[in-house]
Amino acid sequence: MDIFLDPQTNDIAIKNGKPAIDNGLQTAVYISLFTDARAENDDEIPDGSTNRRGWWGDALEDEPLGSRLWLLSRSKITNDVLGLYETYSKQALGWLISEGVASEINVSATRDLVDRDKIILQIGITKPNGLTETFNFALNWTSQEEGAIAI
Repeated sequence: MDIFLDPQTNDIAIKNGKPAIDNGLQTAVYISLFTDARAENDDEIPDGSTNRRGWWGDALEDEPLGSRLWLLSRSKITNDVLGLYETYSKQALGWLISEGVASEINVSATRDLVDRDKIILQIGITKPNGLTETFNFALNWTSQEEGAIAI
């Protein structure tokens, strides 16, 4: 069992005066999506540096830890960027299938209809028993500079 994070505040959820716990899948999703994976050689680094981030231990692994969502931090919210949100999220969660934790992963990234500076990321993870768990994230972006939007 892992500590449960409140999806509204991203803080540790409290139940009966103690940290709430989950079945581990939510924690795996949070770590997979919101830990920086190492950028690939042909990825453009948002700040123009050569820092490809990621965990050095990934050099020894077949599947890296985390996602490349951080590469989108200075991008405008476009249909192409929303597509990359879906692609990077599926890549980051792919290990759940190869490890037998999930049989299918569906990802949808859309721009919020009311708050245009928010991306809604919906994740559906179907377990081998056929049950699906759904995770929703509202990612806020704020203007950085002339037309650029950042998380």
